[in-house]
Amino acid sequence: MMKETQPINGIPTRATFLPFSPPLLGEEEEREVIDTLRSGWITTGPKTQQFEKDLASYLNVPNVLTVSSCTAALHLSMIVLNIGPGDEVITTPYTFASTGHVILYVGAKPVFADISPDTFNINPDNIESLITEKTKAIITMDYGGHPCDIDPILEIAKKHNLKVVVDAAHSIGSTYRNEKVGNKGDIVCYSFYATKNLATGEGGAMTSMDPDLISQARIMAMYGISDARQIWQRYTPKGSWHYDVPYLGFKYNFTDIQASLGIHQLRKLDHFIERRRENAQIYHEILKDCANIRLPFERSYVRSNYHLFPILLNLDSLSIDRGEFIEYLRAENIGVSVLWPPLPNHTLYKEMGFNLENYPQSNYVFQRIINVPVSPIASTDDIRDAATAILKICNHFSK
Repeated sequence: MMKETQPINGIPTRATFLPFSPPLLGEEEEREVIDTLRSGWITTGPKTQQFEKDLASYLNVPNVLTVSSCTAALHLSMIVLNIGPGDEVITTPYTFASTGHVILYVGAKPVFADISPDTFNINPDNIESLITEKTKAIITMDYGGHPCDIDPILEIAKKHNLKVVVDAAHSIGSTYRNEKVGNKGDIVCYSFYATKNLATGEGGAMTSMDPDLISQARIMAMYGISDARQIWQRYTPKGSWHYDVPYLGFKYNFTDIQASLGIHQLRKLDHFIERRRENAQIYHEILKDCANIRLPFERSYVRSNYHLFPILLNLDSLSIDRGEFIEYLRAENIGVSVLWPPLPNHTLYKEMGFNLENYPQSNYVFQRIINVPVSPIASTDDIRDAATAILKICNHFSK
């Protein structure tokens, strides 16, 4: 990879650096956080409960639990679905570490089904041949905010009596066949990490149409305390000092400080998504005729929240590689990222016997992908600068 790359022709596209994906926070969040600090209640409490109710209403689901991260939500999903040692869970190799790690946390074995080349999501056509008598569940992942093709996956799961967990870390507010992601599958898990469309710094949530699953997860998310929903009230006049711990639980609870951000981020979420889609359209307008890259694809029955805007480089028509392309973008003052190295590319999974070459679509995408700014905090001019910089590099290094 090149270091200290200079901008093309010595003149950068823009004078200041455009960050890849900062959160967009406003005065409403500031006031709510201050109100929470002054209330004296900063951990799990009334604002967490309000945020859960608001989130359930937005997603049109009956049961929501907020937790400390999407990883926590996925881990709890494995536990309440009784996934354990000796079990196998089919998932995508093209995902962040959390999706695979939670399978290992419970002593189960991940089995990877390669992705669709257009959406980068798990390909339903690759799943059924991997099912054995040990298979207990499927974990999908909605890459970049584009929901996976969940209906055929649910059909496969029903046929083989499997559970389905949707890793929707990227896709809150996205729709699949005119319904928001959240009510298909046994459990759906979300992320509210700092870079996400709805940002609370850290945090996540899980939803299910089955109230028993969320009730079990709620207990396990608070140490295994039996009356976990009301445990926060023990310090109020209505509270009781007594509680019991019948289960080996975890410290995965959400806090009112996080909820103070989430309440207002949720109210702004649809606006954020519209801004992201507008930004995505600018890229499409400026780069539609550029043969050196492939732009993101959106299936007709999907409405993506464009958490990410991934482009694929046509390495056959460029005289530089992906690493050099990134360095030139940074020299043009455009922040970028690569999401992600597929799981079989990491040392942990290599040592378990996985080889990225066995997943050709994931390997192909990883060698070529670059994620460029699309956050609503970026202005129209910012996105035009980013698209112009991409076009400038493509033209300069075209074979």
